[in-house]
Amino acid sequence: MRVKGADVALTAASSACWRSWLSGPGVSSPAELAKELGLREDGASPRAVDTHIMRLRQKLGVAADAIETVRGAGYRFTEWS
Repeated sequence: MRVKGADVALTAASSACWRSWLSGPGVSSPAELAKELGLREDGASPRAVDTHIMRLRQKLGVAADAIETVRGAGYRFTEWS
């Protein structure tokens, strides 16, 4: 993946998040992202999705603001400037 002219290596989890956002516009709920990430649905780790998003934002660096947190709904990808 290229961000601001630089290559960014994505893990399988990061790629799963991108697939979710690229499949259509709108907000991806934590449950939807957990399913994409292959996480268990029994609620064993409710913060696991947040951790994956945090790591993805760290990789994106200056473009981290492109992943927007929508309070009470989930996450969405927006364009950055």
